[in-house]
Amino acid sequence: MGKTILFTPVGGTDPISSTNCQDGSMLHICRAYQPDKIIMYMSKEMLEFQEILGSS
Repeated sequence: MGKTILFTPVGGTDPISSTNCQDGSMLHICRAYQPDKIIMYMSKEMLEFQEILGSS
């Protein structure tokens, strides 16, 4: 049987939204489908956001 791999970007509301304290889409999908392997990557926007947070 094949393995399920989720390849997903990390969004601004992942893993939990700071505006409504609910699961972000990535976390919801992981819980619902329970893939065998999860590969997450950060978009350019998220990397820039992390740099801003790290410099303050």
